[in-house]
Amino acid sequence: MYRFADNDPATPAQPTRPGAIENCGRYYTVTAGDTCELVALRFGISSSDLRKYNTYIDDDCKNLWIGYSVCVAPVTNGPASKD
Repeated sequence: MYRFADNDPATPAQPTRPGAIENCGRYYTVTAGDTCELVALRFGISSSDLRKYNTYIDDDCKNLWIGYSVCVAPVTNGPASKD
């Protein structure tokens, strides 16, 4: 699980779609075969968290775009660390 200082927002490597939270601490670029469940599992979050961080993702997760970045972790309070 990753933690990020609240003054350390990330910059996505690829384009994002409107609807990602403004204060994102980590992005992931969607690749072929990704599903909400796989992305969430990879980053230790729930599928509902993934949709909360990216409000444009529909309930069925049918609208992940390959090559676009999705937010997988919000910026949190506290020192930056990798747990």
